[in-house]
Amino acid sequence: MSELRPSRYAIHSESLYTNSLGERLRLVYSTRRAVPLLLTEEVAARLSAGQVPTDDPQLLQRLLDVELAVPADEDELHTLLSRSREVAHASGVRIFSLLPTRYCNMGCTYCGQEHTKGRLPDNHRDAIAARVGRAITSGSNRQVEVRWFGGEPMMGYAVILDLSRRFVEAADRAGVGYRSSMVTNGSLLTLRKLHRLAEEARVTKYCITLDGPEHIHDQSRILKSGGTSFRRITDLLTRALADDALADVTFELRTNITTANAEHVDAYLRQMAALGFAHPRVLFTLEPVHSWSNDVSQVSLDEETLAEREIGWLRTMTRLGLRTMILPTASKPLVCGAVTTNNEIISTTGNIFSCSEQPLVPVSENTQALARVTEIGLDAKRPEGPFHHWHDQIQEKAVPCAGCPMLGICGGSCPKLWSEGFTPCPSYKNNFQQRLSVLAEKHRLIPVA
Repeated sequence: MSELRPSRYAIHSESLYTNSLGERLRLVYSTRRAVPLLLTEEVAARLSAGQVPTDDPQLLQRLLDVELAVPADEDELHTLLSRSREVAHASGVRIFSLLPTRYCNMGCTYCGQEHTKGRLPDNHRDAIAARVGRAITSGSNRQVEVRWFGGEPMMGYAVILDLSRRFVEAADRAGVGYRSSMVTNGSLLTLRKLHRLAEEARVTKYCITLDGPEHIHDQSRILKSGGTSFRRITDLLTRALADDALADVTFELRTNITTANAEHVDAYLRQMAALGFAHPRVLFTLEPVHSWSNDVSQVSLDEETLAEREIGWLRTMTRLGLRTMILPTASKPLVCGAVTTNNEIISTTGNIFSCSEQPLVPVSENTQALARVTEIGLDAKRPEGPFHHWHDQIQEKAVPCAGCPMLGICGGSCPKLWSEGFTPCPSYKNNFQQRLSVLAEKHRLIPVA
């Protein structure tokens, strides 16, 4: 075997722990593979000192498998970026994010989109059907994924059913894998619609935003009709989770953290647990609100405050049995669809974009479209966008990601926000050690005093 050295993409817990056997252990997390290993104090110390233990073949293989040990002459940044480029340029999978309407029935104060009423022209719908249909029947793709997005996609429910029927029939005839998901505010979903969407449109994953306990959510996510939505959404989720016919449908419940709701997150989590959402098909995510070409500085938490509060929220979720991500469980070779021509977003205007934060934002709709769905060739992939050479930017150190040990799990975060002068590093960068502690607590490890 060639000479080995410890990977620089590794984070050691500052704390030592003991298990039920009294062993002194340290968590070592591989950011190349998003895997934590529990290693003895001695082994962890040797890795910190630049040595790879080779006397235990089984241990050595574990270190190699999670890439905590790598060839001594390996350029690790080159390896990570090569993997990213390979995924970005791979063929066989196409992803379309489709907006079936330009309207939303909510008026959230932090939203950066502009919503207007109006029916989409029939030629627009037919052009989308033809483009996605060609990706399905071309013979060059083994899987096509459609993500319904908005605005509020359920305002275009009839459009979703019509287009999905065409996509599903084409995929079944061609023997191509087809799957679908939806980002929705949830207020227009019903049990009957969930059934139809699962059966006819194969929508099996929903991301629904709840901005806190009932009274906070209903103040923050305001229905333009004047009504409320929290109870309607949670009642529906309860019925859906009890429905065997929807056993393959999962829900991500996202909370956009602002200065207005941060004080109420614990109450929200307790309420959700009391409602029965400590469930294997429900995932909770708490995300800081960020700019969609709009100014959210007055409602966003500063990094230090957010990092501190996140740890408390993670401990609350762990204690209540709510599913969440303490630390990433998968590496991120592809940061987002903007860096690959295999992904595209088709707006209600017929414009094709590379970034999901560009449609329905007037300045982007007017200046950043890459093509039009009614004009681009059916076999043509989406043109390269402004973030297509993202991996070159990292390699050339145009952004500071090249030297960051977390590159493997964050992929560099958001290229668009970097280009706009923001520093969009994930919040776990500011509290990684505390998150390791939460993970240790979850597995009943005892910190050494």
